[in-house]
Amino acid sequence: ITFDNSGKPAFPNGGAGKILSVTQTVKTDTFSQLSVNAGATSNDVISLSFAATSSSNKLLIHYSLSGGSSTANRVGCVLAIGGTVQTAFQGDSAGSRTRVMSTAANHASWAMNNLAGMALVSSPSTSSTTYSFRLIHGNNAQTNLYLNRSHEDNDASYMQRPVSMITIMEVAA
Repeated sequence: ITFDNSGKPAFPNGGAGKILSVTQTVKTDTFSQLSVNAGATSNDVISLSFAATSSSNKLLIHYSLSGGSSTANRVGCVLAIGGTVQTAFQGDSAGSRTRVMSTAANHASWAMNNLAGMALVSSPSTSSTTYSFRLIHGNNAQTNLYLNRSHEDNDASYMQRPVSMITIMEVAA
């Protein structure tokens, strides 16, 4: 990064790479969806509406989700834009394996895991669009899925309540 005479970053090429805006949603309450089928996603567990200033810009989406399930198994997440799951941000197809964006293992029904990462979205919409995340599990039967809580949600000092968030940064083209 180079700096101008005032000490501010100078962006060559008309400001390409400059962060134009930052928007964030923080979810402190919980989400529960009972009886999610094997291989199916939950409803949106967290979402953020955003309109880019130009479709030639890019969006850098950072997410941190705290997921739980009613059984000891894997919990993953997928990104949906405008209600459509984005397969470009999932692992390759490989037999019967479920494609996800991030995954982690819950070793017990009282446990939670952190799903975190980033995605760079090209050609974003200049209309208000919903960017959301959905949970998916790795159990071979119906399973309950949770955000910001575990299945065994006892009211005790040893239980925890985390936070989940989405941050969108619009980057100039």
